[in-house]
Amino acid sequence: MEIRDFRALSRHLVRELGMLNKQSNGSRFSPLQIHLMIELKQQPLAVMELAMRLCIDKASASRALNSLVKAQMIEIVEHPQDRRQTLHRLTREGKKTLMAIDTDADDFMLAALAQLDDDEIAATVATIKKFASALGSARRQRAAELRVRPITAQDDAAMAAVIRATFREYGMDKMEGVSVQDPHLDQLTAVYQRNGGHYWVVERHGEVAGGVGIAPLVGGEPDYCELQKLFFKPEIRGLGMARYMVVQAMQAARAAGYRYCYLETTEQLKEAVGLYRSLGFSLLNERRGNTGHHGCAIFMLKELTTLA
Repeated sequence: MEIRDFRALSRHLVRELGMLNKQSNGSRFSPLQIHLMIELKQQPLAVMELAMRLCIDKASASRALNSLVKAQMIEIVEHPQDRRQTLHRLTREGKKTLMAIDTDADDFMLAALAQLDDDEIAATVATIKKFASALGSARRQRAAELRVRPITAQDDAAMAAVIRATFREYGMDKMEGVSVQDPHLDQLTAVYQRNGGHYWVVERHGEVAGGVGIAPLVGGEPDYCELQKLFFKPEIRGLGMARYMVVQAMQAARAAGYRYCYLETTEQLKEAVGLYRSLGFSLLNERRGNTGHHGCAIFMLKELTTLA
């Protein structure tokens, strides 16, 4: 699907949900105002916390909150631990109004779900969760001003430093037969140019902050590639970049004609193993090819037909 077609589909979904028409929710309040009320349903919150939860700026949150105060839907109270801060909470009238809005929204959503069978509902829920997560990652990556590009010789030392620092962080720098012992670690650009592979780095504010590579699997079948050297600085972890870069690497491998993607890792890198599982990699009982990473005891494989 072309990106413009996908955006059009997203706009259509927003419109059908009534997000552009505040009257469609059975009240006089806008979607932003209602989202604020929903967040305040469980507990009083400060304006910054509300802005973060709704992924909006503080000024927009403040304006909407002020309008709800004037409408007597919420009230401002003192923070119990910090008198310099104030909290917002629903009034009795606000709770009553929100209950009516929730009932109207429940009825509308139930009517929509009645158009789908159980399997379709399960698939829709899974897809929405995955796409919502992807949107969150893309938003955080944009805010962090990250840039992905092919490695150059000028990046070799910085990327080698990221890899070595990660091994030290996880207490793996003394292990034999792992990437940190690779004699070519300081010449990644030349290595990937020679072996027909590719390596990409992620850059933040002009500094290399991580990377990943793919290359033909040494000693393996011609249609096997290996995912290699996925490492990041701590400050950009949690932004979804590992998933993004592995997905892009697998797409490049698929375009290059590979049918299978193989990798080796260690039990110390639990977060990476979880990521690989989420992307559809399966555990193998024995290694494939001859990677030289004899210190790695976890072997995983994915068929490059579809991405998870």
